[in-house]
Amino acid sequence: MASLWDRVGEAVHKTAREVEAEAFNAWVNREMTETDGEILTYVGRYHVTTPEEVEEGIRAGRIEGHPAWEDLIDWVNLNQYRQQLLIIQTSMELEMPE
Repeated sequence: MASLWDRVGEAVHKTAREVEAEAFNAWVNREMTETDGEILTYVGRYHVTTPEEVEEGIRAGRIEGHPAWEDLIDWVNLNQYRQQLLIIQTSMELEMPE
């Protein structure tokens, strides 16, 4: 039984590996776009460029603590997720032949 990648590859005249690589890259790009969009929401909301600046603003009283603390945690997590996506993308690029 042919795999999904084999069937799609056959339909579009590519190897299963090429289809898989393109699908993976499309997923990573979509995740990066969504993550960057969420990060930009915080940049616009707090008029800062890093989560550390949000924390600094909360501690100095320039930014209301609620919901900024929750947003700060989410922003830090988004940055970590973005880094993981970049690491995975780089490692996959090294593994996948052109």
